[in-house]
Amino acid sequence: MNFRADGGSEEERGRLNRALVLSAALDLIDRDGLEELSMRRLASHLSVSPMALYNHVPHKEALLEGVVDQILGEIDLSVVEFDDWSEVLKSGFRSFRATLLRHPNAVPLLQSKVIVTPDSLRAVEVSLATLQRAGFDARRALHAHWTLVGFTFGHVTNCLANPMTNPGVLNESVVGNELLGPETFPSFHRCLPHCLEPDFDASYEFGLEIIIEGLRSRLLAE
Repeated sequence: MNFRADGGSEEERGRLNRALVLSAALDLIDRDGLEELSMRRLASHLSVSPMALYNHVPHKEALLEGVVDQILGEIDLSVVEFDDWSEVLKSGFRSFRATLLRHPNAVPLLQSKVIVTPDSLRAVEVSLATLQRAGFDARRALHAHWTLVGFTFGHVTNCLANPMTNPGVLNESVVGNELLGPETFPSFHRCLPHCLEPDFDASYEFGLEIIIEGLRSRLLAE
C-alpha cells in the first residue's frame, strides 16, 4: 500500500469522503456512546489509517461539529407546506424529537455544541419564520422557539433517564417502604401504574398541545 506524507494511502484517500467519515462517527456514537468516540477508533471502524481522516476533518472538535450538523439535517422540514402555523410547529418539533430519540447517545452533544452552519440553522429559521408569520414579533418568536426547544430536549432526556419509569428502582425504593406508602403519598401511588408503563408519545403530545394552545391564546390576547 502506497502511503503519502500528506495523510493516508492513495487507496484510503480515494474511497473516503467527509460524509462517510461523519456517518461512521455517528454510527459509533449511536452504538458505543459519545465518550468512546476517538479519531483512532473511528479510523479502525473505517479500516483506514488515522491520518486518512484528517484529510476530511482537521481535528476531533471539527468531527463533532460535523456530526451535530448531520443530525440536525435529519429534521423533516417539509412541514413548511402546511398553512396552519400551529401544524407547522407541531410537525417540526415532532420530527426534532424523533431525531433526538434516534440518536440518544448524541443528545448531550446537541445540547452543548454551538455551531452555526446552513444545516444547523435551517430548522431554527423555519421555526422562527413560522412564529413571526403567525403574528409574534422577533423577541416573542425567539422566546416561543426556545420554549419548544427546551421542552423537547427536556422531554427526551426524561424519557431516556427517568428513574421513576424503571421497575427495579420503584420496587427497590418504593414498594414495601412504609415511609413512602399510599397512606402518606396517595396521589403518587395512584400514578404508579402509569410510571411502570409510561406512554411517552402521549406525554409529549400533551405538553406540545399545551404550549401551542398557550401561544395561540397569547396571540389572541394581543
